[in-house]
Amino acid sequence: MNIEQLEKFCDPFGGRDITKSPFNYGGYTWATNGKVLLRVPLIAGVRAEDYKIVANLFGSGMEGGGIALPAIPTPLWRSCPDCGGKGFIQERKCPNCQGEGEHECQTCGHSADCDRCKSTGYIPDATAAKELCLDCGGTGQNETLTTSEVGIGLFQNRYLRLLSDLPGLEFQPHGDVAPGRFRWEGGEGMIMPARKI
Repeated sequence: MNIEQLEKFCDPFGGRDITKSPFNYGGYTWATNGKVLLRVPLIAGVRAEDYKIVANLFGSGMEGGGIALPAIPTPLWRSCPDCGGKGFIQERKCPNCQGEGEHECQTCGHSADCDRCKSTGYIPDATAAKELCLDCGGTGQNETLTTSEVGIGLFQNRYLRLLSDLPGLEFQPHGDVAPGRFRWEGGEGMIMPARKI
C-alpha cells in the first residue's frame, strides 16, 4: 500500500492533526479519519509522530478468523447544507451580532438569538472571498448516512466502502460498542461501529 492509497483513510479537512495525513509511529505507518484506523508496514519518508494512543487503541491486532463484507449499497448523495451545493462559502460576520449568533435585546437587555443570521454569526456575502466548504470538502455534496449490519455489528456504509477494495479483506465485528477489526493482504485496522437506535 502506498501513501496515496493510505490518504483515502485520512481526513485532511478534520480539525485534528492525527487525521490530516498518514504518519509513522512504533514501526508502522498509520492512517485514520477518526472512524477508521489502519496500520501497514513502515513506509520511509512519512512524517514521524508520537501518537502513542494509536498503539494503545490497537493492541495486538486482530486474532482469529474473520468474515467477508456484504455488498455495500451505492451511496445516496444530497446537496451540502453548509454551502448550498456550491462547494464554497462566501460570508461575513453578521453586523447585528458581530459574529456571536446572539445579541443584547435593546428593549429588555437580555440575550436573544440573532434573527438576521439565524444564530450562526455569519451572513451570505457575494463580495467576500470564496472559502472551501469544510463540510463537503468542496464537492457540494454530502453522502447520506446509511448503515449495514456486518455480523453482530452495525457500521456506516461510507467507511465500509473504503474497506471493500482492500485485497483479501477479513472482517471481525465486535458488537455496537467495541471497534470492528479487519486485516487484508498488506495491513490491518479497526473501524468504529454505529450505534443502534
